[in-house]
Amino acid sequence: MTTLVASSSTPHDDPSSSKHVRGDLINTWLKYIKKEWGQDGVNEARGLITQPDIHNKNFYSMSEYETLLGWVRNNHGEKHLRKGGRFVIKNFGLLSWIVRFASFRMIVEKMPTRIKEFYDFGKGELISKGDKTIIIHLYDICTTPDVCLVHQGLLEGALKATNTKGKVEHTDCIHKDGDYCEFVITME
Repeated sequence: MTTLVASSSTPHDDPSSSKHVRGDLINTWLKYIKKEWGQDGVNEARGLITQPDIHNKNFYSMSEYETLLGWVRNNHGEKHLRKGGRFVIKNFGLLSWIVRFASFRMIVEKMPTRIKEFYDFGKGELISKGDKTIIIHLYDICTTPDVCLVHQGLLEGALKATNTKGKVEHTDCIHKDGDYCEFVITME
């Protein structure tokens, strides 16, 4: 079992907020919005964010990220949260390059320990890894049901990017009285 509690010493935009996400995650979502709905979509979504500039390496209030995801869901449906998660895995800086040359198992086994690169809160655990099944628990990361769908999409994107056949199920959820969000990846 691998466990990591995320932390960061990077300056944050809003010291009153206790949860933060890295700027390049927000910016990658803005790229997805532009791809799907053009500059008008970006302008509309961007208008909801309080920060005038989002810098990739800085951390920002999780509410900025949640606002973007809420805009996507409210205007275009939940299916785009998973689709956007798949887009992120293919278009997120160095990660998008690495995923092309790594095995799915290697990527997923590293995910719980890489959380601190994206969030300054929460933890992830790789609970089980059999030949065909991997179980991941995320604690305090999925702050809204939208974030749950994004993480399911990220895992689906990792399957596709590594040409691995399989499926990702979100089998337990903190938003449905669970203690964590559980994702079960079953490979063919």
